Amino acid sequence: SRGLSTWINQETGQQYFELECVPQNQEHYKDVDILASKVYFQEVICIIVYFKGSFYVTLSASVDDQPLLDMSFPDVSSKGRGFQIFSYNHREFKKLMLWQSERSVWETANRAVLERKRREAEERASRESVERETEFDAD
Repeated sequence: SRGLSTWINQETGQQYFELECVPQNQEHYKDVDILASKVYFQEVICIIVYFKGSFYVTLSASVDDQPLLDMSFPDVSSKGRGFQIFSYNHREFKKLMLWQSERSVWETANRAVLERKRREAEERASRESVERETEFDAD
């Protein structure tokens, strides 16, 4: 990675991939507004979103369990710096890009995890408060 920007080698949660498709050869997606998939594989979450002729992909570490009602998806709408990884001579695919968004793509997607951690912290604080009151009453 010598000579590449340092943001490419840093895991900040701001990076995502875009696989741009050849517009003329996307007839099978003509009636698709958006397509989204979230796959949990061992300790990795792979999210793929198809939107306006491109596939957007994020990879992240899986945290604890895999909630069935986790409907959150990353925000890949803000493109900042980009790096073209590969240009294809293919009838379906045009190029593969790595983007750095202006904010973490997981800022909104991790709501379920953050909410669970917030509830756990509140429960812990409540238990500690009760324990302190019990100790005070015992004295």
